[in-house]
Amino acid sequence: MGENRMNQEKTNEKRLRILKSAANLIAQKGYYGVGLKEILDVCGIPKGSFYYFFPGGKNQLGVEVLNYAYERMEQGILASIFPVSDNAEEVFVKMAHHIADMLENHKGYATSLVITFIGIEASDISVEMEAAAKQVYQRWIQLYCDKLIACGYSLERAKQIAPQICALIHGMTLSCWIRKDTSDMLALEPAIRALLQS
Repeated sequence: MGENRMNQEKTNEKRLRILKSAANLIAQKGYYGVGLKEILDVCGIPKGSFYYFFPGGKNQLGVEVLNYAYERMEQGILASIFPVSDNAEEVFVKMAHHIADMLENHKGYATSLVITFIGIEASDISVEMEAAAKQVYQRWIQLYCDKLIACGYSLERAKQIAPQICALIHGMTLSCWIRKDTSDMLALEPAIRALLQS
């Protein structure tokens, strides 16, 4: 019994390593920019092992990376950003500063970029990928909507603002990533406040 559990843990660990590596590569190069061979090389696994974990191939991996990236982003937001305040302005300004700090100082990638890159390419990849991308974006907007309601906005107003705040902050994330300059993200505070006060 214990040996089976250990084997399952090792299997889960390898699977997670593939997801993390693929997410990192896709954040840097986009879905089409990353070949299966590159993923295998980075993970140090043979092709047969990859297909053991992802029998649907790279497209299945793409769907799972999309969901993995969203879950990771949501957990981070719920743990580090949303608890900051019940004032929506403070929460979303904090989010913008957090993303700028991550891009600037930690030289990492924002998890939202993985979702964005796959989402942009999804309709050209597969029906499953397109459906997964739509579902993730709906969950993302609902996450923001729920926080806005918790901050005192009406359901109708929260539904109106949530996609706008997402576009504002995460559109700027993409811009900062492309330009390798976070100054516009740091200057976003007045726009965030204006949107949330309107």
